[in-house]
Amino acid sequence: MSEFAERLEKLAQAADERLWPVWIAREYLRSLQAFPEPQDWASQPSPDWLTGADSTLALHCFRFGICAVVEAHSASQTFDSEFWKELEFQSRAMLSTAVDGRAQVLSEAEAMARHFGERIEPSEIMKALLPAPDEEVHEDSYYDTIKDLAAGSPSRLWSQPLYPSQQADAFLDTNFSYVTLYFTECLCSAGDTWSFWDRWFGGFLDGEPLNWTLQSEVALISDHVWQAGPEAVAGAIARIEAEFELRARIEAVEADQVLVQQQRLGIGGNNPPEEIDDPVVAENAVILWDSIAGLKEEVDADEPDAARVAYLIDRLGAALKAIMLWCGRKADLVVDTTIKSAIPAGGTGYFYFNPAKAEAVLKAAQAWLPFLAR
Repeated sequence: MSEFAERLEKLAQAADERLWPVWIAREYLRSLQAFPEPQDWASQPSPDWLTGADSTLALHCFRFGICAVVEAHSASQTFDSEFWKELEFQSRAMLSTAVDGRAQVLSEAEAMARHFGERIEPSEIMKALLPAPDEEVHEDSYYDTIKDLAAGSPSRLWSQPLYPSQQADAFLDTNFSYVTLYFTECLCSAGDTWSFWDRWFGGFLDGEPLNWTLQSEVALISDHVWQAGPEAVAGAIARIEAEFELRARIEAVEADQVLVQQQRLGIGGNNPPEEIDDPVVAENAVILWDSIAGLKEEVDADEPDAARVAYLIDRLGAALKAIMLWCGRKADLVVDTTIKSAIPAGGTGYFYFNPAKAEAVLKAAQAWLPFLAR
C-alpha cells in the first residue's frame, strides 16, 4: 500500500461514523454533473438533456439526490428499505438503455440505494473507498473525499462547499470546473420547470443548502407525481414553496408579537403605546390578527379551504389598509418599513404592528391561493 493510501486509510478510520452517509450523498451530487454527454461540453450550454427525451431520466436522478441528502441529514430514518428498493429497481430498468454519463449517474444511484436500503456498515463503505493494493493512486482524485472526511461533524460538512478549494482560484483553474459550470448553466437556462433544482444544487455547491424542512417536503412528494414527469413535480414544488413562504411570513409576525408580550412595552410594562382613538381602526387591528391566525390554520390543514383563504385574504388586506391610513394620520406614529408600533385594541392586549411583515403575509397568502383551486 502506498504512503498516500495508508494516510487515507487512517483518516477514514478516524472519521466520525456519522459522516459516512453525508459523504455518500455528496459523492452522488458530484456524480450528477456527468449526466450531460461529454461531447456537449465543447458547445454552448444547452438544456436539451433537461427538456428532451431524457428529461424523465434526469428528474429520476435529481429525485435520488434529494432523497439521499434528506436521508443523510435526518437523525432518524426518513424512507424505509422498500422505498429504496423501488428506486433501485427503477434505476436498473433505466440503466439498460442509458449510455455514457447517464449510465454513470444511474450506476451511482443504484449503489446509493443499496447503501440506504440495506443500511451498510461504515466499515464496508470504507473498504469500498480505499484504493486496491495494486491500484495507481492519483492524490488529486481524492482531494474532495479527504476534505469531506476531515470536516469533523455532519453539520460542518453540510456547510462545506461541494468542491472546497485549496486557494481562491484553484477551482477555476481545473478542467472539472468547466463541467460544473456547464451543468449549472444548463440548469439555470432550463426554465421554471427546473428552477428549483438549479437553486437546490447551487446550495450544495456553495455550502449553503436550502432549508432542510423544505427539502424534506419535496423529497416526500408522492410517487405518482414523480412518475407524471418534470412539469407535474415542478407544480408540486411550487405549491410546497408557496406554503413554506406563507408559514415563514406568519412565524415572523408571531415572533414580534411574542416579543412585545414578553417585554411588556417597557420596564415593568410602564411604557404602553398610545391608544387607538378610532373604534373602527381598533376593530381592524383585531381583524388583522384574526385573519393571520386563520391563514395559519389553513396552511397547516390537510385540506385547506380555498374559499375561506380567499375570504381571509380580503379581510387582511382591508384591515391592513385601514390601519395604515390611521397611522399615517398620527404625527407621533409614523409607520414605515423600518418603524414598528405596538397598538392596543379592543381590550385584547397589545398588537405589534410591522406593516412590512403584515404585507408580506398578505402577499404570500395571495401567491398560495391559486394552488388551492387546482
